[in-house]
Amino acid sequence: MHQRTVSIMLRVNQGHGNQPYYRAVVAGNGSIKPFYALIGGKPQCRPDGVYYIRYRDKTGKRHYQFAGTDPKQVRVMQLQRQHVIAGEEMGLPAVDPPPAARPKKVLALEPPSVAPLVNPQAPPRTHRAIVLPWRRRSISSSAK
Repeated sequence: MHQRTVSIMLRVNQGHGNQPYYRAVVAGNGSIKPFYALIGGKPQCRPDGVYYIRYRDKTGKRHYQFAGTDPKQVRVMQLQRQHVIAGEEMGLPAVDPPPAARPKKVLALEPPSVAPLVNPQAPPRTHRAIVLPWRRRSISSSAK
């Protein structure tokens, strides 16, 4: 039986409905280079990618598990899955780790307010307060 490993894959949108999985680039210290994938044997930055974890179960069936967009969280999920697999090989009951949270889409219902900046503690400015001082000047200057 082959050794069961856990791989980190980056799913990239290439247009026309084509979204292949590519291996993520792992640095020498074990961390993941954010949004870099081996495409055609060369590392390429793909900021539109989403991480997945690839592993095989006991029967050999390949599984892809959504892992999100945070490289550190993906690395933690990979280590958790490796511990689950090691426990299964020792005969322990399998306990699946919690899944990654899916991003929620937020729709803007209305554009943000473009109201002028006003001091809320200032007294209200009325038409009378604005026009009255000019009238006084004009009345007093025409009376002379």
